[in-house]
Amino acid sequence: RGGNQTSSVSTGRNTGIQVTSANDASGEPGSDFVISNGQRGAKFHFPYSSRVVAVESNSNWETNLENNPNGQRGYGNYVDLEVTLPDGRTADVRIAHLDDVANIRVGQSLPSNAFIGTQGRTGSTTGAHMSLDWYKPGSNSPDLAARDYFLNNYLRG
Repeated sequence: RGGNQTSSVSTGRNTGIQVTSANDASGEPGSDFVISNGQRGAKFHFPYSSRVVAVESNSNWETNLENNPNGQRGYGNYVDLEVTLPDGRTADVRIAHLDDVANIRVGQSLPSNAFIGTQGRTGSTTGAHMSLDWYKPGSNSPDLAARDYFLNNYLRG
């Protein structure tokens, strides 16, 4: 009945992880990778407990950059989370290009391995993938140390 319940959130594990860009080619402070060997619509589960900061689920447009490199640019559907990484560092992460966003809301606390959304191509992409960009809490300042932690301890772990 209270605000920050986590009981309705489904959890799971990502499989078939392949890093496609350790340092995002667009200059964003993140990494691009695929789950389920790149299957569009695969469910993405965020590995750490977190709090939902923002949800954008109405940006279903697509620019397939391989066919239209000068087309509209953007994140598409995304979720912003505030997370404390296992090393104690706090960061914000934007999970972008989701085809569908889970039924989550701003302010909600999520358990580790919570379902966030499905791997997709909303916004501007060159294929279905996951894009996670890392920022210092409450800012748009890049947090490359958080990016590298996630890359080295989760994606490559």
